[in-house]
Amino acid sequence: VMQTVHTHILNPKCVTMGELYGEINAMTQEWTDGLASTIMRQSIADTSDDRHWVTFDGPVDALWIENMNTVLDDNMTLCLVNGERIKLKVELRMLFEVQDLAVASPATVSRCGMVYMTPSDLGVLPYVRSWLPTLSEKCSEEHKKFLYSLFVDHVDEGLKFMRKECIEPVPTVDIQAVTSLCNLFEVLFTEEHGVDFSISDGDMQRMISMLFTFSYAWGLGGSLNEESQKKMDKFLSKRFTDSKPAGSIFDHFIDFAEISWKGWDTVVPAFQYDATKPYFELVVPTQDSVKYAWLMETILEVQKSVFLTGVSGVGKTVIVSSMFQTRAEAKGLVPIVLNFSAQTNSRQTQGNIEGKLVKL
Repeated sequence: VMQTVHTHILNPKCVTMGELYGEINAMTQEWTDGLASTIMRQSIADTSDDRHWVTFDGPVDALWIENMNTVLDDNMTLCLVNGERIKLKVELRMLFEVQDLAVASPATVSRCGMVYMTPSDLGVLPYVRSWLPTLSEKCSEEHKKFLYSLFVDHVDEGLKFMRKECIEPVPTVDIQAVTSLCNLFEVLFTEEHGVDFSISDGDMQRMISMLFTFSYAWGLGGSLNEESQKKMDKFLSKRFTDSKPAGSIFDHFIDFAEISWKGWDTVVPAFQYDATKPYFELVVPTQDSVKYAWLMETILEVQKSVFLTGVSGVGKTVIVSSMFQTRAEAKGLVPIVLNFSAQTNSRQTQGNIEGKLVKL
């Protein structure tokens, strides 16, 4: 029997202690519930046999973790500063996904009922094995086995090369790179993007190889700087001799109708000058702007977050804003632009988001 599991993920370090556990307004003596206490209260209100997992995904600090001591021991009770005690149920589980326990006391560490191995010790293949069954039902088991063999043959070597020879302006972890690979493959391996699942086994294997190479390049190489991407392209030329384009793979995309590679420069739209627009709103499409806008929109289709980074002045904001202008309106989306600084706190961020909402 499949067990239904509801997950609740929060970062305890991105909010204040009052916002996490609740606080009393000193002026009005009014109690405001916290994020963690609200999630736990909602979880225990569920009278079914469904499981609830509350994941604290963030750095441990001596303040917020010590407040969990009565939750983690035999009491199973969250004690709030207003005197309320929330008795938890056995169907509720706490999971702490942290980098280290440097500032946690022995009292906290000893209360952990189970310690899981770190992802670096497990490797990336367990994630791939759990991801493969979620692929399109039209993909046969034989083709899924072929795809898994590509992961086994190439992913570990690619990660080793990336860590040793390449430079990431914003460092990533191995499982993050492989997750990006899987996300990109998953969204493109659909009929909506032109995949014909009725083609012969030979053509299907060739398409899977090409799509894996494309996803591999962007999943592992998307976070690299320009010089390192050139190294990654040479590395791919040696490993994927039959499924890689003649030029740089970062300059090509797959035409699923013909099962062939095409350059991004072939789909760059012509620039149309509009004299009524201000100068700073004019955007001249380039190969890079088209490529990154397409990648962002593709990943957003499967409800995945996108982190677009680069040095100042390369056009990050222009790419994002132009993408929203041309596509968000057609899909009924309303973008919210948030500017962060060192002084931005969680309450301001929440207020900016809620300010765009309309109460019905």
